[in-house]
Amino acid sequence: MRSSFTDGAWVVFWEVEHLQELHMEDRIRIAHIQGFGRRGPYKRNFAPEGPMLIEHPGATR
Repeated sequence: MRSSFTDGAWVVFWEVEHLQELHMEDRIRIAHIQGFGRRGPYKRNFAPEGPMLIEHPGATR
């Protein structure tokens, strides 16, 4: 099920302006990103279908 910002599925969202494409050396692979509260990183073919919380790759608990 896909969601839009008007259907009430998400309580909070942010409008983002002035996005710029990152240089190749600054990009973070999806397989290096860990969801907040998850045990490990996402699989390399993971495709988010809505807003999600992630932990910063350099963060430690």
